[in-house]
Amino acid sequence: MPRAWRSLISPRQSVDFARALNTRTKTDRVDARMLLQYLERMPFERWHPPGNHLMELRTIARYLAGLTDQLTATRNQLHACVAQAAHQGS
Repeated sequence: MPRAWRSLISPRQSVDFARALNTRTKTDRVDARMLLQYLERMPFERWHPPGNHLMELRTIARYLAGLTDQLTATRNQLHACVAQAAHQGS
């Protein structure tokens, strides 16, 4: 049994293509026909899901972004405490 191809079309691409076709109505039937025309006319590449190494890298990047946000919040709190102490001491 042959494996099915997977292809992703970005929402921006589909909207731009629909505009180029001068499509004004927005229904499921019209969208399906527009996507069919897109697939018939436009070249597309087979999509492969990201590998485990890429998924792990994304997880690490999200974790690092969270740590950066926490560091910024902690620095802001420290700055506020120092400013409050300086104000009370004067």
